[in-house]
Amino acid sequence: MRLSKINLDGLFDREEQLLEEQNSGEAKD
Repeated sequence: MRLSKINLDGLFDREEQLLEEQNSGEAKD
């Protein structure tokens, strides 16, 4: 369960970073 939670947290962090990058790119455009 620990590994699964860590992996899930990592995936969520990645998704949030990607969304932030996309939002930043759109805002700059």
